[in-house]
Amino acid sequence: MKLTVEGKTIGFFDFDYRSISDKIGVSVSGGSDSALMFYLMAKYLKGVTLIPRHAIEEHNDPLKSRPNSIFPTEKVIEYVKNKFPDADIAETYVFEIPRDDENMLAQARELNQPGWKHYPMNDKGVAKMLHMEKDWKHAYKIGMYGFLCGGTTMNPPLEVLDEWKKEDPNLYWEARRSKIYEQGPFLKKDNLSSYKPFTIVDKKFLAGIYKQEGIMDLHDLTESCTGYAVDTNWFTEPCKKCFWCYERKWAFGSYGRES
Repeated sequence: MKLTVEGKTIGFFDFDYRSISDKIGVSVSGGSDSALMFYLMAKYLKGVTLIPRHAIEEHNDPLKSRPNSIFPTEKVIEYVKNKFPDADIAETYVFEIPRDDENMLAQARELNQPGWKHYPMNDKGVAKMLHMEKDWKHAYKIGMYGFLCGGTTMNPPLEVLDEWKKEDPNLYWEARRSKIYEQGPFLKKDNLSSYKPFTIVDKKFLAGIYKQEGIMDLHDLTESCTGYAVDTNWFTEPCKKCFWCYERKWAFGSYGRES
């Protein structure tokens, strides 16, 4: 099928997905991008089982953990199940990412050279990606699903990032904007397939789809903030200073929750 917002059109599962597998993993983070992807998959895909997948970030120091991400994820999954009772949605697969795993941090430090993956990231961020990939490969190995889908979008336009840079230089991720996805939304690595349908559009495109579908109530269940406990009043409000808070406000007009 095709998705169109203000004259821009992208494909959405416009390939023979059933020929790859009848079991599709869906990364559901609790954020607005993956929630919309999961909703559209449940609405339009036929003859497949959807396996929601969620990672909880844990740390020995509770002030550096993000355990609450499971709560908006559970709300999103419940919403979609209620909306599409005939969709074949499996039990949610939840796994932990130990952010202080020294072995993975050592691997991350070795990999994390300038230009790696085309964008700057601290060692713990790289370690998180390595944990995700490790679990992803394990899921393929045991036959949990045949390919994995993610809701990653392109960054906002450069002029928007320039404005953010004036407020906080750490928010300026220009190199991440497009280079990662030069191969397109369907990627194959080590014979493991992944599909990210939103990589060539930004979050404002997704805001348009939310409005077309009339599901702003689903969006209201999502949370984008990646702040820790001390930044979010113990996860009760958005921090309003992380990249994802800025991006959400830019695309949807609010940070979420009380804002």
